[in-house]
Amino acid sequence: MTKNKITHFVWQRYAIAIAFGAMALVMMLFRQGAAVEVHIRLLLLAAVMLSSWFGGVGPGLVTTIFASIVIVFASTERLQLTDWNEFLRLIEFIVVALLITFLNDRRRRAQERAEHAQSQAEAANRGKDEFIATVSHELRTPLTAILGWIRALQLQPKDNQLPGIAVEAIERNARHLSQLIEDLLDMSRLSGGQFRLEIEPIDLAAVIESAIDVVRPALDAKGLRLRTRLKADVSNLLGDERRIKQVVWNLLSNAVKFTSEGGLIQVNLNTTDSHAYIVIKDTGIGIAPELLPHVFERFCQGDRSRQRNDGLGLGLAIAKELVELHGGTLEVHSQGQGKGAVFTIALPARSARRQLSTIKTEPTMASAV
Repeated sequence: MTKNKITHFVWQRYAIAIAFGAMALVMMLFRQGAAVEVHIRLLLLAAVMLSSWFGGVGPGLVTTIFASIVIVFASTERLQLTDWNEFLRLIEFIVVALLITFLNDRRRRAQERAEHAQSQAEAANRGKDEFIATVSHELRTPLTAILGWIRALQLQPKDNQLPGIAVEAIERNARHLSQLIEDLLDMSRLSGGQFRLEIEPIDLAAVIESAIDVVRPALDAKGLRLRTRLKADVSNLLGDERRIKQVVWNLLSNAVKFTSEGGLIQVNLNTTDSHAYIVIKDTGIGIAPELLPHVFERFCQGDRSRQRNDGLGLGLAIAKELVELHGGTLEVHSQGQGKGAVFTIALPARSARRQLSTIKTEPTMASAV
């Protein structure tokens, strides 16, 4: 909501309060008889109720003040401060008006919370529907390829070169299926508090080199350049070697996916007294500003190329949670589309964290798969 819209809404609420108070005053002028004062108070209380019902605390308080002034100066007999009965009756009116105002405010807040909860539930249901559709698509694609190659093997003549091509395709798609299932299991464990890290001293430079070896075939296939600057003396770091490798591999795979042929990917490892920093920078197509805050959200399928991404949208979310389980942070920066992206992992050194053999996650309120 823009500033002008907010200002307009606030003034509208207070205009309602003033209008109700004025209406009560006008109606009061047409009242005659001994019960006129009772009628005045009832009308003014109705004005307080309506203004606080539609406007909240502020308009309710404005109407209460306005009503009190009306009672003092517009009654058939002016209030005398020495008349304690009249004074107490005015106090009673103010107390009742304030009670009505604050009760209506609580009702409004409860209604807003209920509407917000309903909106979240509807968004969660839409997210589940989208997730089911995404999972179905991602699982069906490699399964279809595997079944197709198996069928081709069954029908092919025995003297051609098809088996080698088929085995390679089946292996590639089977690995893709395995990765999808691993991502689902990891997210389920993270959400359910069943995820454990095996903490031990690790050689961070060696872990990064190992992750690079995994993605090197993809780098070579796209003709990407890789530039590394790894500081080998990182002897005071504790972590789960397999999971740190998973994080680095995930970020490198992401960089390869979104960097065009001939592009450059840089991997730097720097250290301070308290932290080790892994910086992965690419010259790819960048991240749009509107997508940047949502990059690490689960099932985020917004993509940097404005085309559908492979995968379930879990990789970066899992990477961030794994880094945070190590007591570190994972951040992303991009100047926009066409200007690449920079992912920075910060891991605390041994002196900056607890000495534990295992770390177990706590259950979260995130949607379970």
